Amino acid sequence: MKKLSFVSALLLGLFVLTVAAQAGMYDKYLSAADVSKLTGLQAVTMKADASELTFRSGKHLFLTVRFTKFTKPQAYTDTKKTVATTGKITQIKGIGEDAFSAAALGSDVDYLIYVKKGNLYVTLTDFYSSERISAGKKGADQLYLTMDQLKAIAKLIASKL
Repeated sequence: MKKLSFVSALLLGLFVLTVAAQAGMYDKYLSAADVSKLTGLQAVTMKADASELTFRSGKHLFLTVRFTKFTKPQAYTDTKKTVATTGKITQIKGIGEDAFSAAALGSDVDYLIYVKKGNLYVTLTDFYSSERISAGKKGADQLYLTMDQLKAIAKLIASKL
Protein backbone atom coordinates (compact mmCIF):
# COMPACT_ATOMS: atom_id res chain seq x y z
CA MET A 1 0.00 0.00 0.00
CA LYS A 2 2.86 2.37 0.82
CA LYS A 3 4.40 1.73 -2.62
CA LEU A 4 1.11 2.63 -4.31
CA SER A 5 0.80 5.85 -2.28
CA PHE A 6 4.39 6.81 -3.11
CA VAL A 7 3.88 6.16 -6.83
CA SER A 8 0.60 8.09 -6.80
CA ALA A 9 2.24 11.03 -5.03
CA LEU A 10 5.16 10.95 -7.45
CA LEU A 11 2.87 10.92 -10.50
CA LEU A 12 0.75 13.73 -9.07
CA GLY A 13 3.89 15.78 -8.40
CA LEU A 14 5.14 15.28 -11.97
CA PHE A 15 1.73 16.28 -13.34
CA VAL A 16 1.68 19.47 -11.24
CA LEU A 17 5.23 20.36 -12.35
CA THR A 18 4.33 19.77 -16.00
CA VAL A 19 1.21 21.95 -15.79
CA ALA A 20 3.14 24.69 -13.97
CA ALA A 21 5.90 24.61 -16.60
CA GLN A 22 3.35 24.86 -19.42
CA ALA A 23 1.55 27.76 -17.72
CA GLY A 24 4.71 29.85 -17.96
CA MET A 25 5.83 28.50 -21.32
CA TYR A 26 5.62 31.81 -23.20
CA ASP A 27 6.27 34.40 -20.49
CA LYS A 28 9.95 34.43 -21.47
CA TYR A 29 8.98 36.37 -24.60
CA LEU A 30 7.26 39.30 -22.88
CA SER A 31 7.05 40.61 -19.32
CA ALA A 32 4.92 43.18 -17.52
CA ALA A 33 8.04 45.38 -17.26
CA ASP A 34 8.53 45.18 -21.06
CA VAL A 35 4.93 46.21 -21.69
CA SER A 36 5.11 49.05 -19.17
CA LYS A 37 8.30 50.35 -20.77
CA LEU A 38 6.93 50.17 -24.32
CA THR A 39 3.52 51.67 -23.51
CA GLY A 40 4.14 54.03 -20.61
CA LEU A 41 1.31 52.38 -18.66
CA GLN A 42 1.82 52.04 -14.91
CA ALA A 43 1.00 49.18 -12.53
CA VAL A 44 1.09 46.62 -15.34
CA THR A 45 0.54 43.04 -14.25
CA MET A 46 0.70 39.85 -16.29
CA LYS A 47 -1.01 36.48 -16.01
CA ALA A 48 0.46 33.56 -17.95
CA ASP A 49 -1.67 30.62 -19.06
CA ALA A 50 -0.64 27.68 -21.22
CA SER A 51 -0.84 29.63 -24.50
CA GLU A 52 -1.78 33.19 -23.56
CA LEU A 53 -0.40 36.16 -21.67
CA THR A 54 -2.87 38.74 -20.36
CA PHE A 55 -1.90 42.23 -19.25
CA ARG A 56 -3.75 44.63 -17.00
CA SER A 57 -3.10 48.15 -15.84
CA GLY A 58 -4.78 48.36 -12.50
CA LYS A 59 -8.10 46.59 -12.99
CA HIS A 60 -8.25 47.17 -16.77
CA LEU A 61 -7.44 44.37 -19.22
CA PHE A 62 -5.72 46.05 -22.15
CA LEU A 63 -3.70 43.39 -23.98
CA THR A 64 -3.69 39.67 -24.67
CA VAL A 65 -0.92 37.82 -26.45
CA ARG A 66 -1.80 34.34 -27.70
CA PHE A 67 0.81 31.86 -28.94
CA THR A 68 -0.31 29.23 -31.43
CA LYS A 69 1.96 26.40 -32.54
CA PHE A 70 1.10 24.85 -35.85
CA THR A 71 2.25 21.62 -37.44
CA LYS A 72 1.21 22.40 -41.01
CA PRO A 73 2.75 25.45 -42.75
CA GLN A 74 -0.64 26.14 -44.35
CA ALA A 75 -2.23 26.87 -40.96
CA TYR A 76 -0.95 30.46 -40.75
CA THR A 77 -1.90 31.15 -44.37
CA ASP A 78 -5.38 29.77 -43.73
CA THR A 79 -5.73 31.98 -40.64
CA LYS A 80 -4.65 35.02 -42.65
CA LYS A 81 -7.18 34.26 -45.39
CA THR A 82 -9.95 33.80 -42.83
CA VAL A 83 -9.13 37.09 -41.10
CA ALA A 84 -9.05 38.85 -44.50
CA THR A 85 -12.57 37.64 -45.30
CA THR A 86 -13.98 39.13 -42.07
CA GLY A 87 -12.38 42.54 -42.33
CA LYS A 88 -9.45 44.49 -43.67
CA ILE A 89 -5.84 43.49 -43.10
CA THR A 90 -2.72 45.64 -43.39
CA GLN A 91 0.64 44.04 -44.07
CA ILE A 92 3.40 45.02 -41.59
CA LYS A 93 7.04 44.87 -42.66
CA GLY A 94 9.99 44.18 -40.37
CA ILE A 95 8.31 41.98 -37.76
CA GLY A 96 8.91 38.23 -37.83
CA GLU A 97 8.63 36.30 -41.10
CA ASP A 98 5.20 37.78 -41.77
CA ALA A 99 2.98 40.16 -39.86
CA PHE A 100 -0.28 41.99 -40.43
CA SER A 101 -2.77 44.06 -38.49
CA ALA A 102 -6.49 43.53 -38.70
CA ALA A 103 -9.84 44.88 -37.69
CA ALA A 104 -12.82 42.75 -36.76
CA LEU A 105 -15.94 42.54 -38.86
CA GLY A 106 -17.78 45.85 -38.79
CA SER A 107 -14.83 47.84 -37.47
CA ASP A 108 -12.50 50.10 -39.38
CA VAL A 109 -9.99 50.21 -36.50
CA ASP A 110 -7.10 47.74 -36.48
CA TYR A 111 -6.66 46.34 -33.00
CA LEU A 112 -5.11 42.95 -33.75
CA ILE A 113 -1.61 42.04 -34.92
CA TYR A 114 -0.67 38.59 -36.16
CA VAL A 115 3.02 37.63 -36.35
CA LYS A 116 4.48 34.45 -37.83
CA LYS A 117 7.93 33.17 -37.01
CA GLY A 118 8.97 29.55 -37.37
CA ASN A 119 6.16 27.20 -36.41
CA LEU A 120 4.45 29.78 -34.19
CA TYR A 121 2.10 32.59 -34.81
CA VAL A 122 1.36 35.16 -32.17
CA THR A 123 -1.84 37.19 -31.94
CA LEU A 124 -1.77 40.48 -30.04
CA THR A 125 -5.16 41.94 -29.16
CA ASP A 126 -5.66 45.50 -27.93
CA PHE A 127 -8.85 46.36 -26.04
CA TYR A 128 -11.27 49.25 -26.08
CA SER A 129 -11.32 51.52 -23.04
CA SER A 130 -14.80 52.19 -21.65
CA GLU A 131 -13.45 55.41 -20.10
CA ARG A 132 -12.26 56.69 -23.47
CA ILE A 133 -15.52 55.73 -25.15
CA SER A 134 -17.50 57.50 -22.39
CA ALA A 135 -15.29 60.55 -22.87
CA GLY A 136 -16.38 60.73 -26.51
CA LYS A 137 -13.17 59.47 -28.12
CA LYS A 138 -13.59 58.08 -31.63
CA GLY A 139 -11.97 55.31 -33.67
CA ALA A 140 -8.46 54.25 -32.64
CA ASP A 141 -8.49 56.78 -29.77
CA GLN A 142 -10.89 54.42 -27.97
CA LEU A 143 -8.17 51.75 -27.65
CA TYR A 144 -5.72 51.46 -24.78
CA LEU A 145 -2.70 51.20 -27.08
CA THR A 146 -1.66 52.91 -30.28
CA MET A 147 -0.78 50.81 -33.31
CA ASP A 148 2.85 51.91 -32.89
CA GLN A 149 2.86 50.57 -29.32
CA LEU A 150 1.28 47.30 -30.44
CA LYS A 151 3.88 46.97 -33.22
CA ALA A 152 6.72 47.65 -30.76
CA ILE A 153 5.43 44.85 -28.51
CA ALA A 154 5.07 42.50 -31.51
CA LYS A 155 8.60 43.35 -32.66
CA LEU A 156 10.04 42.59 -29.22
CA ILE A 157 8.27 39.23 -29.06
CA ALA A 158 9.38 38.30 -32.60
CA SER A 159 12.99 39.15 -31.74
CA LYS A 160 12.89 36.56 -28.95
CA LEU A 161 11.12 33.74 -30.83
